[in-house]
Amino acid sequence: MPVYNAGRFLREAIESVLGQTHENFELVIVDDCSSDNSVQIVKSFDDERIILIENKQNTGNYPCRNRGIKQATGEFIAVMDADDIMVPERMDTQLLFLLNNEQYMAVGSDVFVVDENSKEKGIWSKHSNNFEEIKVRLLKDNVCTHPTLMLRSEVFKKHGIYYNEKYLYSADYELLYQISKIGKITNIKIPLLKYRVHSGQITAKKKNEQDLYKHQIQLKQLERFGISAPDFEQIENHLNLVNLDKGQEWLNYLIEHTDFYDKNILLNEFCTSALLYC
Repeated sequence: MPVYNAGRFLREAIESVLGQTHENFELVIVDDCSSDNSVQIVKSFDDERIILIENKQNTGNYPCRNRGIKQATGEFIAVMDADDIMVPERMDTQLLFLLNNEQYMAVGSDVFVVDENSKEKGIWSKHSNNFEEIKVRLLKDNVCTHPTLMLRSEVFKKHGIYYNEKYLYSADYELLYQISKIGKITNIKIPLLKYRVHSGQITAKKKNEQDLYKHQIQLKQLERFGISAPDFEQIENHLNLVNLDKGQEWLNYLIEHTDFYDKNILLNEFCTSALLYC
């Protein structure tokens, strides 16, 4: 759990982890030079499962996550944010799935959306649990709500896949793309996290920068179609297709140049838009 000036929500987040029905875990918290009372809140808990790392200088969200992952010793790693709330059965539910489905490297879930006062506003259930659909949807965007992820630690410690820190604000999207190369990803279609929406989160404060890095990750995936260095026209065609659902000819080109994706799902995913005539 990376922490930076998260005092307002941090206690509730930590309590939700410590209150899990699964009790055998370590909670690695990386404080990124907070100037509020975040560290004091963490230290107020008398629980040997909490491991607090205090950065000597501010490094940012994803470097904190990578540092925490390297510290962790478990077979599985659950992502958590300092402003969200775990449902009590979250760890048990995801652990059971991964233990029974060895081909899956990562699993997310649906979420309850809550506001700054922890009031529930609804359920967010947009992500698929079909891996063939997930592969195609990765071309467009993230396929899991990031703080719901539980991953096998071998993703990092055997395969060397970590958050790529150059993709500021979108490294979780790139992480899932890399994971899709070595194993399957899915989502459990029940809410296992209360996902807080507020003005201080990265998705609200850094939307333009996040989109810029997202576009870079979208273009990176052209390697799956045999294009490692796209020219200007290919870049324009691809970004128009995955972000605006425009470009029937480019879609046809992609379908003809891949054996990795299910071609029917690829066609259907983009032809659900009225902007394409399929």
